[in-house]
Amino acid sequence: MKSSPTLLAVLLLSPLVQLLGEDLATLDGNRYLNIKISSEKPDSIKVIHDGGVSTIAKKLLPPAFIAQHELSPPPVVVTSPEVAAKQALLNKFIVDSPSFVTKDGREFRSSRIIDVEPSGLHIATEGGSVRVKFIDLPEKVREAFHYNAHNASEYDAAQVAKNRAATELNQRMANAASLVDLGLSHVRLLLLQNVGKGWLCDMDVLKDVQEEVVTAHQGSALSAKPTRQKEAGFGRIGSRPSPVAPQVTYETTQVQKTIVLANLGRVMVFGLPDYNSLQPSGQGERFWSGNVYRIGKCGIIAPAADGRMTRVSIDAYDTSRSKAIKLVAMNGSAKQYTTEGEPEQAARPRTFGGTGTGFAITADGYIGTAAHVVNGATDVSIAVAGIQVPAKIVIEDTAHDLAILKVDKVATKPLVLKATQSLHLGDDLFTIGFPLSRTIGVNPKFTKGSLSSLTGLRDDPNTIQISVPIQHGNSGGPVCDSTAKVVGIVASLLKTSAGGEDSTPQNVNWAVKAELLIALAAQVPGLELSKPPATPAADITPEQQTEQAVYLITSIYP
Repeated sequence: MKSSPTLLAVLLLSPLVQLLGEDLATLDGNRYLNIKISSEKPDSIKVIHDGGVSTIAKKLLPPAFIAQHELSPPPVVVTSPEVAAKQALLNKFIVDSPSFVTKDGREFRSSRIIDVEPSGLHIATEGGSVRVKFIDLPEKVREAFHYNAHNASEYDAAQVAKNRAATELNQRMANAASLVDLGLSHVRLLLLQNVGKGWLCDMDVLKDVQEEVVTAHQGSALSAKPTRQKEAGFGRIGSRPSPVAPQVTYETTQVQKTIVLANLGRVMVFGLPDYNSLQPSGQGERFWSGNVYRIGKCGIIAPAADGRMTRVSIDAYDTSRSKAIKLVAMNGSAKQYTTEGEPEQAARPRTFGGTGTGFAITADGYIGTAAHVVNGATDVSIAVAGIQVPAKIVIEDTAHDLAILKVDKVATKPLVLKATQSLHLGDDLFTIGFPLSRTIGVNPKFTKGSLSSLTGLRDDPNTIQISVPIQHGNSGGPVCDSTAKVVGIVASLLKTSAGGEDSTPQNVNWAVKAELLIALAAQVPGLELSKPPATPAADITPEQQTEQAVYLITSIYP
């Protein structure tokens, strides 16, 4: 079979195709035979090879190949310290273990690991990418990547939630597309006034219709068909030609015509082109024709029948189908929008969120507490002499359930934070807080117990186990030693098997170690923790000192 001269000329002359006729082995272990580079992008090349056409990331190309074919180097990617540390682990593993085998006998090349996840490895194979869980890998592989079962469990739970959210989003988008397409209108708009990011318009709904038009065509004389008529005379019967009449033909054609189906009056339309780009009519008015999609309502200020200005709602549309789908997916099809095209936030009643305990850690208004007492709250306050004083959340550490608040113009009497290294099992401990304040009152309550363990639930090194009785509302309060130094922050209590807030406490409770709050405070500029006094006050007991430092925290949620 002979090659086409035209095709051969194209291949030889095209600057996009280099006839390399060589093999390429990429850094991830793939091999491409008899390649030809067809195009180049900043971060990849496209090659034609014996197996078809492939796009290859430049970061997978050997440096010698890039230099030999004068390709631009791959873009420099600035990685975070976490990513760099993960890559270092992977590089070391590839050197130490070129390949590895799962517990069920599957063998993989280490160089083909795409990503290291908390719960396993993402690996490229000939049949596609696969994920292998660390629990299915030998112990030495788990150790090489610093596998942590708790982190893996949290990661998998987050992935499940992410996939569920993606599925729900896809379903919402599909439902929104159906609603948006139902609200599609072909319109002609008279632009009246620019308001915010939208235009107040007068809308005519148009419809394209097909009409039959019959046209008569008068034929020429040649198209006439003469007839003969009988003629009487002199006893003879004969005929004579009739007058010639041209033949008429009729032609029926389908003509598309646009009619006004309805006038919807004043509407708000977003996404219209620039006003000056629209061609003015003879009267100077500007019109736009096209498709619009209903997204909901828009609130505007307009004159009422009595002449006074009042707020009214009119239908809102957008010229972009994709934007309309996103808006309806997020907000529904009956949402009220502002003239800026943003969903209006309806005023929601303030609801009582909950209470907890906090304690002063400086003399200028910094308060330590548990993160779950204030996390997500729109308003936070502390009670000072029966008056609610606003507090600002300065910093949160939700991983360790800690938070620091700040109140202004309040002279606070701080407690001293103490690391737990000097504690021993059985040491006396106490707390003062505001348990069940809505039931048993807002005055501070004292309970005492002892140190049960220097580690928390499942030997968590960040918490201690205490036998100090606590209830809901104690959260965030100080756990103090016999000298009123804070060694922990109340975090949680053990529930009975029945569960729920009404479960009976078993005096198996946990507190976050004080050194974690010390570390969190170090991240706040200008915050200096209280230091132990040179000589302890003789006229005040540790319990009284702690009582002066604790505050009832109230959180308001939307």
